[in-house]
Amino acid sequence: MRLPVPGVQLFGQDAKVGELSLEVWEKTVAINQRGAFLTLKHAVRALQGRGGSIICTGSPTAVVACGQTAL
Repeated sequence: MRLPVPGVQLFGQDAKVGELSLEVWEKTVAINQRGAFLTLKHAVRALQGRGGSIICTGSPTAVVACGQTAL
């Protein structure tokens, strides 16, 4: 089973951490957490009784910040 990566960056609304509004931060986190949860929830249901693996991946920016989000 192949799944999309459930995540979002709000282009045009994102900013450096010192300039980012709490509203945009909370919206981004809510979308990303909900997307990850729903993707996994339905993947687990699809695999029940059939077996298989779920591998969760993340963006490289989780490890190394990209230029527009750095301090």
